[in-house]
Amino acid sequence: MGEILKLLKRYDEALAAYVDSFHYELDNVNKVDIHRERGALLALLKRHDEAIEAYLDQAEACGRAWLDAREPYEQIVQLTPTSVYSWKRKARACEYLQLYNEAVMAYQQALKQVNDISEKADIYLSIGSLLKLLKRYDEAVRIYYQGVLLCPNDYRFYREKAEIFKDFKRYRQALAAYEQAIALIPHNMNFSMEKIRSEIETLKRLISSDNGMV
Repeated sequence: MGEILKLLKRYDEALAAYVDSFHYELDNVNKVDIHRERGALLALLKRHDEAIEAYLDQAEACGRAWLDAREPYEQIVQLTPTSVYSWKRKARACEYLQLYNEAVMAYQQALKQVNDISEKADIYLSIGSLLKLLKRYDEAVRIYYQGVLLCPNDYRFYREKAEIFKDFKRYRQALAAYEQAIALIPHNMNFSMEKIRSEIETLKRLISSDNGMV
């Protein structure tokens, strides 16, 4: 009914019909379709805040129906291209679907919009993790170096660099990065601190047995 009313340009009645349809017992796939149509109509009417809510409802229904949740977030970022939240939600939807290249691009868009240093640091770390999954290790290291420039006292960037160096048997670089990490790690993070200490001891043994590489 909503689609017919929409074709007749009886938009308010169409919106009411979409809402009324939720009174019936619907599976999540049908809910996805209704939220999509409602969001598109609200966007057409330039009722953007309501459209975004409809698309968020669509994304939630996508998750419950094991459907691709990228589409609603793509619509949302078109409506709010400067919204950090929207780009991050799209990135997470892509991550969930293991579409890591798309997730990296979405996070990069988020990075352009964000001003808060702490939030920026978290996005750098997310991009770095995705680049590692994509085996783009040199790019991941560059991202972590950018993170160090942004937040020189954030131990996480040094730890992430160290893990990459260790995997490639660049033990001296890994050791230096871990030592920088442990100098900066908050004292209440005992588990992480012990793990880094263990890595440092392992690397020292490797280097002393002449297995280390510069």
